[in-house]
Amino acid sequence: SIFIPDHDTYMPLVFSNFADKNVMADAKSSEFGCIIALHDQGLMDGIQRIILTYSIDFWLNAIVATDAITYLTDGLFGLTLTRILQVDIDDMFVGDSGIRTLVKDAKAMVASQEKLRKYIPEFTFKLGFSGEYYLKGNEDEQDGDRKIVEYAHNFIWFDHLSRHERLLNLNRTELSNSMSRNAKFANVHNLPTSRDYMVPPYHAGVYPIYEALYDEWNNRHMTCSSTMEYPKESPVWGRRGFIYRGVMVLPRMDCNLYTTVNRFEDFGGGKPGLDRSIKGDLLFKLFLHTPILIFMTHMSNYANDQLGQYSFENALQFVTKWTNLKLTTLPPYELAKQYFQMYPHETKPIWTNPCEYNSKHLEILPP
Repeated sequence: SIFIPDHDTYMPLVFSNFADKNVMADAKSSEFGCIIALHDQGLMDGIQRIILTYSIDFWLNAIVATDAITYLTDGLFGLTLTRILQVDIDDMFVGDSGIRTLVKDAKAMVASQEKLRKYIPEFTFKLGFSGEYYLKGNEDEQDGDRKIVEYAHNFIWFDHLSRHERLLNLNRTELSNSMSRNAKFANVHNLPTSRDYMVPPYHAGVYPIYEALYDEWNNRHMTCSSTMEYPKESPVWGRRGFIYRGVMVLPRMDCNLYTTVNRFEDFGGGKPGLDRSIKGDLLFKLFLHTPILIFMTHMSNYANDQLGQYSFENALQFVTKWTNLKLTTLPPYELAKQYFQMYPHETKPIWTNPCEYNSKHLEILPP
């Protein structure tokens, strides 16, 4: 559809063209002369509207719709242009032989971080590590482990439990010992660690809440974490934050880079599917609609076909080219404080019935 205004109230807002030249000729519209979005200024009934001819699933229309909400509500329901980004890389040193980090991958992570800093000064990957899996791969993968430790000063590291244990199988003593072993590993290998941020494997214990985890976090003065599971994993847009026993928990996002997605063919739709996500679909729309972004990725996403590097380098390039979003980053504690300043109504946890959602909540339900 296209608009042909017949009243002064309708002000053309967005123009496009037809791919079919015959249709364009029939519409008597020159190239990029087709009106596909209007601003009804309310001259007839006093009500302003933005009218689109096409679904907001299309990324350009999604941008127009986002701006329209901000404009029509005088910013009341709009978002700021600032987007604060954190990228977590879970499962460092964890993984079967064949998909682990090699020397070239470690070098590529450092190089990729430098590329991202052209868009976001001081951007730094956050690496979640499990120290007891260090040097557990083949010879080339062991060299990769050594290289990433050699480059450790380039990143910020966080505790992911020493053996990547299922936290709910651990009692308080075992949980404390696992964290202590990981802290010792970090000290021995000079890993610059975050003292206030941790994400346990599988997000277990964060929500639904495992009191032993929060006991240990309080003992260690841990102040922030993130999870995909509150109040439930799906839809992505419905994830929220909460504060419990002084620990600020932020919503964590995913961009379909799971531990099983290590090569382009593993991604839904292959490389074209990943490119769609980056250039207008899931990943782009997360940037468009989410002011504070904590992304979950994994070690193996930065090895193999290096999907992690590919995704964020291209996503930031696309976002900065096609939007006026201002990209920045903050340390985890400051990021968490900023989140709850923006969403103070989320501080109190909502207790839900895990049986009403999906099997994931039951899998991580505390005993």
